[in-house]
Amino acid sequence: MGKYDPFPTVNLPDRQWPGKTLTKAPRWLTSDLRAGNQALHMVPEYDFTRRLIDTGAVFEDVWLQVLLPRQGMALSRTIEAVKGANRVILNFHLATPHYYHPAVDVSQPGRKIVDFAVGTTRLIRTFTKDSQKPEINKTNWALELTVENFQDTNLPFTITICEAVKATWQPTPSNKIIFNLPSTVERTMPNIFADQIELFWGSITEREKVCVSVHTHNDRVCTVAAAKMTQLAGADRVEGCLYGNGDRAGSVDLGTLALKLYSQGVQPGVNLGSLDDVVAQVEELMQIPVHRRAPYSGRNVSNSYTETQHEAIYKGYQFLGQDQSQPRSKHQGQEPEWKIPYIPMDPTDIGRHDEHIIRVNRHSSTIHHVKQILHIDMPHKMQHEFISIVKDHATKRGFEVPPDSIRHLFQKEVYE
Repeated sequence: MGKYDPFPTVNLPDRQWPGKTLTKAPRWLTSDLRAGNQALHMVPEYDFTRRLIDTGAVFEDVWLQVLLPRQGMALSRTIEAVKGANRVILNFHLATPHYYHPAVDVSQPGRKIVDFAVGTTRLIRTFTKDSQKPEINKTNWALELTVENFQDTNLPFTITICEAVKATWQPTPSNKIIFNLPSTVERTMPNIFADQIELFWGSITEREKVCVSVHTHNDRVCTVAAAKMTQLAGADRVEGCLYGNGDRAGSVDLGTLALKLYSQGVQPGVNLGSLDDVVAQVEELMQIPVHRRAPYSGRNVSNSYTETQHEAIYKGYQFLGQDQSQPRSKHQGQEPEWKIPYIPMDPTDIGRHDEHIIRVNRHSSTIHHVKQILHIDMPHKMQHEFISIVKDHATKRGFEVPPDSIRHLFQKEVYE
């Protein structure tokens, strides 16, 4: 063996996921608030959670998810932090790969790890489902077991642990147990991870009582592909962060996943119709800027600076019978299929304007764009003369020429 070896493949000759298509959105879990200190038995986190619940800030159909410590007193304090909420998911982690045993407090392999998982589940039941306290019984409790570094865990052993926990918790089809199978540190190719998920999904019993969840990390820059492929393989739920925040290289970007579904005709179940407002709020709260080239959400992802692309975009709008400056026309109540070159999704669907697509600099300026900005149809000779003026101006500035500057140039150089 070398220092770094290829990850072994999965023996799954009859794999089904490559031939499937995503037709519905997964359950979403945003873990943005989980970064940093995750202990709700600490005063700031406890008070923050109580404020969310006591002020009614949590909608009735939203599940609050919290991480559980292993110690009894700390676990009890965590339950106190979320009591009174309508729906709560209690998530406890179990590190199972062999290389964790010397370093983490699950050092006893095999049967003792299973016994530990079962004992923890019984303790959680004592504080929740089996509690005699009326204020505890008001909450709908669900359990999530996260098999830490699932990719590196022996699959039969994973199944043994999950079956034992499931039998102890006793889920129902209406309140399923969640088995979260993360790529805690991304080590496999996305297709291998999908094979692992399909194999797990085909091995676990009482599937009607189980929700398979994934939490993909971006250590090897495949997090979006891994999340999509594992959904094809049977994952019902995806955990992640907005705009790829999270530990180390970040978790999967839930916004990108949602808009990829939307751009393929699948309703994601989240409203991103004012995407710039979402970006601004995330940047303010997280104090981390969203990159201008971030898929879908970045400020420049729909911008084109190339003249040949400008021509193709303009002709695409003509083909659809659309005017960039006008609201979308519909035929029998539906908009035509979106087939605009270089623009994978209609910018107006996420609250952006078409006039920001085509950007003018010294290398690019089309009369179509200028006409759209000025709302006039100039004679042919005047068109080319004015385009030269715009390009000269861009060369002197060294930057792009925004629409207001084009209007000013026309007023100054042509109209006057």
